[in-house]
Amino acid sequence: MNNDNIFDFISTLPEVVDIIGYGSGVKNQEGYTDDIKRQIDLILTVNDIYEFHKLNFKKYPNIYSNIGIKLIKHVNNIGTNINYVSNIDYKNNTYKIGVINKNDLSKDLITWDNMYMAGRCQKPISTLKIRDKVKNEIIYNRLNALKIALLLNHNKTITEQELYETICSLSYIGDIRMTMHCENPDKIKNIVNGSKIEFREIYNEVNDNLFDIKNNIISTNTDKILTSILDIPESLLKYLHKHMDLNNINIDELNNNIINYLKITNFKSSIAQPIKSIIINGTEKSLNYLKEKRKKGKCL
Repeated sequence: MNNDNIFDFISTLPEVVDIIGYGSGVKNQEGYTDDIKRQIDLILTVNDIYEFHKLNFKKYPNIYSNIGIKLIKHVNNIGTNINYVSNIDYKNNTYKIGVINKNDLSKDLITWDNMYMAGRCQKPISTLKIRDKVKNEIIYNRLNALKIALLLNHNKTITEQELYETICSLSYIGDIRMTMHCENPDKIKNIVNGSKIEFREIYNEVNDNLFDIKNNIISTNTDKILTSILDIPESLLKYLHKHMDLNNINIDELNNNIINYLKITNFKSSIAQPIKSIIINGTEKSLNYLKEKRKKGKCL
């Protein structure tokens, strides 16, 4: 995708602070061919989400449901702090924009409060416009994704590919779209296979002697990870403190609690987001989107 086309589209919107591209319309994913027209997914941070939507409604009134524009303020903080507006046609391309207050993006990256934005940014993304502060928060988020993925594979012999697949899977554990087959069952593999070089670059950058690779086999420095366990994102740390003794860590118990946290957190987010989408975008557009997802999940 030509970034100039994206910036041209962005110029028609109210003021944004950060612009992040993701998904198959922006990043390579296995299983897609060049002749398939793909929606362009963007995350936009703003100073005031309600003001953004009010102004955007004047520009694109038809993309909101009649009730959606009135209820955004009430549904914004349900499950996640991001609101998606989809099926925006502009110059032969179709866009979906996720709009989030800039402080809410930062909060999820450093706390994993709902894992929605953190999970997105653990995978390769296109940072089309981004503040240095957010760059550092993304690095912190990825460092912790690496720690957790290595811990979850403790005592397993894994390859580089399997490490990246574990990292990619963190935001899908407990996601209702996966359990109800409303997503491509090969999605994780497709993401990694399409962007393996980027995964390698991302996680080599944050690898501070946490793992080594020899003959494509990962060797984990578990002791170093455990000594920094108190530096993991705040919401996950609070959950662990509540459910186990972090002064006397059993790794199997630790991993079970990590998985439980991810299941609970991702489930809540994955339930909330389609409800918000129906309200904001309208029933017809949301159900059409779900139908396409179910096709990818091979349910139809």
